Amino acid sequence: MAKPDPAKEIDDIADKLQAMIDAPKQLKRPPGSITAREYAERTGIRQGTAGDFLRRLYTEGRIQREKVGCVYYYTFAD
Repeated sequence: MAKPDPAKEIDDIADKLQAMIDAPKQLKRPPGSITAREYAERTGIRQGTAGDFLRRLYTEGRIQREKVGCVYYYTFAD
């Protein structure tokens, strides 16, 4: 009976780890959403002002907010 080849096992582990690194890191944004940055760019206002405005609408319950990764996305509650 052949003994397991430690070098092959290490290669297999290294290949699996590399596949994890190379895997696309795709975060899916909610459909029909906008970020404070995108809103600021479209309206010509500062990003902080846009963020304040969107957060206020969210706390008033007029829009929804979802965090994906480190970004908040805002959508209308339909």
